[in-house]
Amino acid sequence: MAVLNEIMATKQKITPLQRGNLLKIYDDIEELFNQAAKDENISINGRSYADKLKQAEFDLQKNWNFPEDELFHKYWNKFSRCTCPKLDNEERFGFDKIFLSDCPFHGNF
Repeated sequence: MAVLNEIMATKQKITPLQRGNLLKIYDDIEELFNQAAKDENISINGRSYADKLKQAEFDLQKNWNFPEDELFHKYWNKFSRCTCPKLDNEERFGFDKIFLSDCPFHGNF
């Protein structure tokens, strides 16, 4: 169960509707990670999980009253079987992303 940062929620003037949306989106993201971890056909289904997560991250930004910007997505490479470099991408947060071609979620296939 997700818990919102109350200081940020106040600062961003989150409405009760947005609060409910955010809690649901965070739960949906957790479920998406769980499904992907169990998926035996991840090489086939990985891109679909990545696309759903991308939309969820845009929905988070919208409901947190932040500009919608993919460079500020923070969950995109948190799938347990994502092979994209974690530390390099953390260092580049807000600038660009490094993808590995063999990643089942983000690779070139």
